[in-house]
Amino acid sequence: MSNPTLQTEKVSRQQGRHSEANLATARFREHFKRSLVSCVKRRFSVEECFGAIWQETLDEVTLSDGEQAALYPELLEWARQWKR
Repeated sequence: MSNPTLQTEKVSRQQGRHSEANLATARFREHFKRSLVSCVKRRFSVEECFGAIWQETLDEVTLSDGEQAALYPELLEWARQWKR
């Protein structure tokens, strides 16, 4: 039989990791958008800025490969819409 206390602790740790991941993803998203807007305001194109800003933001906010894979298309679409 499993110990209910251990199961509760395991679920709690998993929820904590998910919360941390969500917080990191939100921080990454906000930092990236703010930096990209700033770069474009300095008369660079979105295309010139996107990759550099992505890498710069990864240096500031660590994301797993899975988090990056989920966030990249979202921010790419946002950048395409924003530049219009």
